[in-house]
Amino acid sequence: MTLSKRISIGIFAACALTSSPAASEMVPSAPAEIAEAGLDCWLAVSNAPVNEATLTSRGWSKAKMTTSAGQPIKSELNIYGKKGTGAVIMLSPTVDPRGCMIVSSARTAEDISASIPVLLEGLKAVEPKIEVKKISAGEVAFFALPKAAILKLTGNPAKPGVVIQVSYTAQEKK
Repeated sequence: MTLSKRISIGIFAACALTSSPAASEMVPSAPAEIAEAGLDCWLAVSNAPVNEATLTSRGWSKAKMTTSAGQPIKSELNIYGKKGTGAVIMLSPTVDPRGCMIVSSARTAEDISASIPVLLEGLKAVEPKIEVKKISAGEVAFFALPKAAILKLTGNPAKPGVVIQVSYTAQEKK
């Protein structure tokens, strides 16, 4: 499944949440909330499957998805919400067991830009040798290989959003 398809499914699923701290409609997150979600994913990602216990210890709760009729929705995504933030964390154990994705809306594109130095500060506290690189006008990457994160501006000027994909890439064997 492609990243964009996972994002689409995840956004749909995030909006369908009924028993989670995440709201049924994605509310905008502040820059610090976006950065904190990125750091939380970073801490949960390793060479093993994403450590969901790390997420729960940092305040994230696994969502239960149901239809409007109350029937459970089966999904290959594990979705987490956290009280006090509109950000949603998504995991796909079957597609990317060592990856973690954050989806959030923001009030403005400037709020998303403001989250970048906050995220970098948090990452430097746990990965002092982290490198940051601007990929394009709407994308920034953070590297401390074998971990990497890409922050991407999404949405439009009226409804800006952000996706942060954190992953662990095993080194190639020669």
